[in-house]
Amino acid sequence: MKRVLAVDDEPAMGVLIKDVLAGLDFEVEVLESGRDFMSFYDEFAPDIIVLDVVMPDMDGLELLQFLAKKECGARIIIVSGYDQIYLRSATKIAEALDLQLCGQLTKPVRAKELRAAIVGETV
Repeated sequence: MKRVLAVDDEPAMGVLIKDVLAGLDFEVEVLESGRDFMSFYDEFAPDIIVLDVVMPDMDGLELLQFLAKKECGARIIIVSGYDQIYLRSATKIAEALDLQLCGQLTKPVRAKELRAAIVGETV
């Protein structure tokens, strides 16, 4: 069973992720803060990470640096509801840190796009 670890400060995004993956062969954990994500990461050992770029306590760019230090091999999907510059910046940083970026999603995220990014399908 693959493990999906998501971090997003918007509870509705967590609900969407759980709904999209319900009935599929995934173990899913959704956290609402970057600090919680950092504390839980090693214990959970995710295969896929859904990472919000803009959060109040710690942004996704800091978490990308954390993941690089951990030598993360998980596939990473970055998400933002803000200007596209946030997604472009996060993409450049992830690539520079040699992380395995596998998708970018803009909020509001459609269930079909989220599912495709997580399971590796083409929309």
